[in-house]
Amino acid sequence: MRKYLNYVLPCMLLTLAPWALAEGAVEAGKNVAPDLHGALDALVDSIKQSETELRAMPAYQLPDQQVGAYQHIVSSIIKSLEESVVQDPDYPLFRNIDYRIREGGDNADQSYFMARIRGGADYRIWGRIGSAQRIAVQLYKGEPWTGKGGVGGYLDFENIKFGADGSFEIFISARQHEGNWIKTSGDVTSVIVRQIYPQWSADYPGEIHIDRVGFEGKRKPQVSREQMTAQLLDAARNVHTTATVWPNFVQHKYRDVHTPNTLSGLIDTSGSGGLSGRWMASGTFDLGDDEALVIKTWPTQAKYQGIQLCDLWFSSLEYGNGTSSLTTLQSVRAPDGAYYYVVAKTDPGAANWLDTMGTAQGVILLRYDGVQGDISKEKWPSARKVALKDLPAVIPGFEQAVTADDRFRVLAERRKHIQVRTNR
Repeated sequence: MRKYLNYVLPCMLLTLAPWALAEGAVEAGKNVAPDLHGALDALVDSIKQSETELRAMPAYQLPDQQVGAYQHIVSSIIKSLEESVVQDPDYPLFRNIDYRIREGGDNADQSYFMARIRGGADYRIWGRIGSAQRIAVQLYKGEPWTGKGGVGGYLDFENIKFGADGSFEIFISARQHEGNWIKTSGDVTSVIVRQIYPQWSADYPGEIHIDRVGFEGKRKPQVSREQMTAQLLDAARNVHTTATVWPNFVQHKYRDVHTPNTLSGLIDTSGSGGLSGRWMASGTFDLGDDEALVIKTWPTQAKYQGIQLCDLWFSSLEYGNGTSSLTTLQSVRAPDGAYYYVVAKTDPGAANWLDTMGTAQGVILLRYDGVQGDISKEKWPSARKVALKDLPAVIPGFEQAVTADDRFRVLAERRKHIQVRTNR
């Protein structure tokens, strides 16, 4: 069990790609002269090396995964430049994993806000919950998703106090602070805030901001030559690690472990560094054009319950203009009380279709958040591969099929929600 938890920890920690602190020498650039030109060369070399390694991976040998490899590299570049070059722990601004940056099994129902912070320093996070159902705040030490570091602190939704208008503020400090507070220490390196949206509405989304306490009115100094060099070297290392860690994770911890078209049992992640109250199940799919994977789940005491598909680079499949994810609030229950999700390339007419976006192979993730106590084994999800033509016999109430107009309406609603949520 411990070995299995170590396998799934990076996904449970959610979806962050690794970073290195600026003072940590970059592997890709450690032999490069410490100047701006050499640092940029190291970044270019890192991109080229990442492409070489991705092309040698088993996933790249599948033609329908090759474009995804290059999308993953581009996302890794965007993420690494934002994190290594743009961010400043003294004058922090949250960066967001959104449709541009899909990494680490990113959840379509969550907005992730991340910032580098200085260990032991005081920070204030503030905002409004808006149409998000839940938020959670977590501190990290180093890179726990690569086995280097761990969780440095956590504040879950049930313990956050909100104003009548949904406003909140959370303090991160070494000394205890009144109200919402997370204790920090000298080895803390980053903070992540998750906003969770089980219902995709076009209502006012949540907002989130961060300040280093005492720096709100200070003039930000110009970046020095030495700092810029270090940031570019950090980006070089960041690109390579981000681009390679997730497909390797999928290959060794999912494809080599799971039998295709099956699911693992539910795992409580709170004891292994995951979110408090989060349970997860996972698996892989491998389907022909005339096949479907039927995943059966049951309602539970979880405050949020969702399912999604990812490609073999561990990037979420298109969710704003496609339906590769669903929550129980977006799903139709069958007459027997269960939810039946149909993973397939083409529209099977089933209410809870999970669109593979044309790919034959990928990853399945199921999340259950806000769980108090246990989820009994009778409520664990299961999977069964069937022929598309056999779906009416497998799914109770299948005759309540959806039309093309229904699909169009749902996709329009999903697109609008993503536009509102990301302010794009």
